[in-house]
Parts: sequence; C-alpha cells; structure tokens
Amino acid sequence: SAEYFCNLDANLMRLDYRQRPELMKGTVDFVVPEEYWAINPPQRLVLPYYTHQPPRTGSRPPEPMRYIFAFDVSYEAVQLGFLRSACACVSRILFGGTDADGASLDACFPPECSVAFLTYDSTIHFYDLSVRLCHSVRAVGFISIQTDPVRMLVVSDIEEVFVPLQRGLFVNPVQRLGGQVFVFSGTIPTVGIGQLKGQPNETDLLDTDKERGLYQPRDNAWIEIGQDCAADGIGVHMILAPIKYMDVGSIGVVASLTGGDLLYHPRYDPMRDEVVLESQLRRLVRRMQGYNCVMRIRSSHGAFLFITSSLPL
Repeated sequence: SAEYFCNLDANLMRLDYRQRPELMKGTVDFVVPEEYWAINPPQRLVLPYYTHQPPRTGSRPPEPMRYIFAFDVSYEAVQLGFLRSACACVSRILFGGTDADGASLDACFPPECSVAFLTYDSTIHFYDLSVRLCHSVRAVGFISIQTDPVRMLVVSDIEEVFVPLQRGLFVNPVQRLGGQVFVFSGTIPTVGIGQLKGQPNETDLLDTDKERGLYQPRDNAWIEIGQDCAADGIGVHMILAPIKYMDVGSIGVVASLTGGDLLYHPRYDPMRDEVVLESQLRRLVRRMQGYNCVMRIRSSHGAFLFITSSLPL
C-alpha cells in the first residue's frame, strides 16, 4: 500500500528499516483491533451442561486469566499426604512463604488474575470467596470489620452438575470464559460422567493389536470434556499422584486436548516429591501463556500451505 511505501538506500535496504520491528525481529507483538479477536464457537446441539445464560456470540474481548484449583479430598489423597502438599504449594504460590530450608519464597501468582477453589470426592464442593461484611464498629483510631467465614456448597448430583453460585466463586470474577484449571487427583474416577471401572487385563493385550487401547481413552466423555474446554479457551493441567492403577490414557487426554501439562507422581512421598511438585506448579503459573488465540496466515501467490487434520489450528 502507499502508506507502507518507502525508498531504498544505497544497499537496497528500506530507509525505515531500523524503525520497523517487523523487519528486524523474528516475532513481533501488535495491539490489534476487535476484528482480530477470537470468535466464540457456535453452540452445540447437545451441551454437556445446563445454563440459563444466553449463548455467547461474537468476539471475545481480552480479559485477565482465571485459575481454578481442584483438590482431591478422598481418603487415599489425605492418607498419602498429597492433599496437604498440594494445599501448601498453592498457598506459597499465592501468598509466599518459606521452603524446607527456611529460605523465603515470593508469591508468584499474577496479581491481575482471579482464582477459585474446588474440592471433590464422591461429591463436589464449591466455595464462596466473596467478602460479606456483617457489620462494622467504629472505635477510636480504627474500624473493626467482621466478615462471614467462607461458605462451602456441596453438590451431590454428579450426573447433572451445576454451579450453585454465580458471584463469589472467583476472588476477582470476570464475565468471560478463559483460563486454567489445576486438577489434583490421587484416585481413578469411579463415579459421575466419565467413570472408569476396574483395570483392564494388560497381560492379555500385550503384543497384540489391542495394546494401543491402553493408551487411548476408554470413555469418549473425556475427549468431549477436553474439546469443550479447548473451545472455551480453558487449559487443564492434570497433577496425578496414584498409589494404585489410574487410567492415565483416559484422564490425560483432557490435558493433551487443552494444551495443559500432565504431571505424574506415582507413589507420592511428601518428603521427597513436594519440592518437585511446587517447582512444577510455580513454572506453570509464572510462564508466559495466553488463550483465545486466532491464527491468520498470509502468504504470497508463490507460497503453498499444507494443513493436515493432525494440526489442531
């Protein structure tokens, strides 16, 4: 275009070469207008959940990322010490603290992001994190404010799960989807959608054509969960610490489809593995990441672009 035109110097280089980062750098970030924002996917005919809110249409405005930490509070996770380690690591990520050697650790949670907590065993537990002021008493030189404790709301219907509150689930709630979910699990899911029953007889499958099935989901519900999360811009990280068989081939597909990480700690020992677990969690929280991305490729008439179905663009 005429706006992009520029004369050349004696070396046949543009005179504004030094003033244009896109001509000097391999990767350049631009603040783009709304027409470049990600678009909400079309609504499916059958949804895996029920909502009274109207379907989201149009573009998705950029918003700070939201984080959900889901903790396994089953008997096995508590006895193993995995629950205590997970809570301690997340607490130090959010608020800082000290490590095993007494060294100070800074909080590394992004200040502009919001956080929510879930716990689960045979039921799902939601927590109202909103601050509700009961009353304030003005005294000499200060104001005493009393607040309600955090409320736990238990959802026992795991076949048709619903969120029991709209406000207070996140500390700093935002209006749009997008973010990350950290799932801490120590046992195989045996109830609800995607339940997995028993361990397959691996001896009969080894060295046969059916052996590949050990690395694939046994229930398509896990694939649908991953696809739904990916469509809404949600990445799921699976942190697994089993003491017995856990179908990683089924559970782990959610992390694969959503761009999340799968962290595997078999026979979890808090004294040995908690340092590694916290280091992994800090890396996941602190690294550069994004969601709701749009990929647009421009090429000249002489370039050819081949896209196969194995590339999830």
